[in-house]
Formats: sequence, C-alpha cells, structure tokens
Amino acid sequence: MYVGPDSWPLSLAQLMVPVGISIFMHSEPRPYVVTSVGLEQRLPVARRLFQWDDFAGYTRTDDALVLHRPWRLDLRLALSDLDDPDAVETGIGQHLPAA
Repeated sequence: MYVGPDSWPLSLAQLMVPVGISIFMHSEPRPYVVTSVGLEQRLPVARRLFQWDDFAGYTRTDDALVLHRPWRLDLRLALSDLDDPDAVETGIGQHLPAA
C-alpha cells in the first residue's frame, strides 16, 4: 500500500484509533455481579455472563477469590478490587462449592 504525503494522517489515524480503544478498554474497571444464573461481567460496551455450570468450585487465597474452570483458565477476582470480599465470597458460595 502506497502512503502518499496527503494520506499519511489518515493512515496514522486508522492505526491509532483501534490501539487507543484497546488501551481504553483494558484500563476501565470491570465490575462483576453475582446473579442466580452466573457471574456477570459488565464492560463499558457489553456484558458477559459466566454460567455457574462452567465452574467446578472456588477457593480464597491471601489476595484473590479464584473460580476454577475445568479445561480453561481460572477466573481470579483480586480481594483489593472488591468492596466487600466476604459478601462476594458468600454470594459465590451460594452457587459453587468451596474447593
């Protein structure tokens, strides 16, 4: 692709806009909500649901609540990011067994 002197600002913008959106999305907080169906992740432009059937159980470490998923990466919730870690653990414990 030829980038002439008149088209380089447009080409640079086409490259930088997706990079900027990606950086913005990764720096935004990702709140989670415990529901009867599963754990809902609320992103600025979408919602994602992790169903309880996808998890085998959970454990609490010194710094995180770890929700274990067979054959997939575990989902880690940092205790420092939670407003009330004990209440979150109680909510998760109603749906998952402690491992």
